[in-house]
Amino acid sequence: MPTRNVDYLGTGELVSLVLVTYNQQEYIEAAVIGALSQTYSPLEIVISDDASTDNTFSIIQGLIERYEGPHEIKIIKNEQNLGIGEHISTVINNVTGELVVFCAGDDISMDCRVSEILREWISGGRTALYMYSDASMIDKYGEKKGVLRGAPFRYASVLDALTDNFSVVTGCTEAIHISLFHKPFGALNRNLSLEDRALAFRAMLLGECLYINQTLVEYRVHENNISGMNIGSSYENWRNKKVQSLDHRVRLIQQFSSDARRYSSRDLRGESVDASVAEAEVMLCLAMMEVSLHSEINKYRKSANFEGKRLKIFLLFFSLCKRGILSACPRLYYLALVFRREISRIRF
Repeated sequence: MPTRNVDYLGTGELVSLVLVTYNQQEYIEAAVIGALSQTYSPLEIVISDDASTDNTFSIIQGLIERYEGPHEIKIIKNEQNLGIGEHISTVINNVTGELVVFCAGDDISMDCRVSEILREWISGGRTALYMYSDASMIDKYGEKKGVLRGAPFRYASVLDALTDNFSVVTGCTEAIHISLFHKPFGALNRNLSLEDRALAFRAMLLGECLYINQTLVEYRVHENNISGMNIGSSYENWRNKKVQSLDHRVRLIQQFSSDARRYSSRDLRGESVDASVAEAEVMLCLAMMEVSLHSEINKYRKSANFEGKRLKIFLLFFSLCKRGILSACPRLYYLALVFRREISRIRF
């Protein structure tokens, strides 16, 4: 594999590019070549395979053996499949860069991707903790199918971002600051699958999110995407996909909730009552979202078992009442009353 010219920005900062993959033998070669072709240096590339059962890892090994470029390469194969949340939390322990650029095993990074992310981060004052860009959509054959566009991160509050499901974020293009895995948060939940929204949520709590108005990734759309849908599938397949999608959302809401609790448990001395009210609003909103999702899942999965869920939500409600947070904000108190009425109607 030929050595590429290095587009050195003069910063001397080590950046880490993490490529995570699982059973993607059809696409992994293009993904790895995209990573190795990055023009920025110094660059650390960590390629982590989540115990693939196909030829994915052997293809990776062959490409790395022939690589003669300037980048530092690490390859990892998990002994057992961890799933997205635990896999990312594990691989993050193997990076040394302050900035971490993520890539999936079925997507392709443009060769200028790391350079442009670092350039934008520096020009923005190094304050962004989560960065994302536009992506060119391609099908399983590599044919272009349009553009997946992000938008500037202009949410007025965390509550606004949650209710909009961080729709401006293009998760397939994400890059983060390593601090999103430090205190107060730590590792992602083991069963999390939508890590992009979770990391954007952490970044919004701690600092800023930055949109880069450039196309830096080729995002592959196919039937095995978490967010993908096979148009020609039967109703049964559609129903199963719908339940799976809702289940992913439930796990994301649970990640939001645990991160919100970790964030609110930090030292609050000197902060205003308004901050506590805002955090209570977020927790209540998340609880309402989770109940709504479970209710919708029940429409598709008759054997669903959510024993104890209503009790858990009631306990949250009374906990907020006990802390006196609800009484500090009439709008929040009204929201809680509506919420209590609604969950009493839902059968789990």
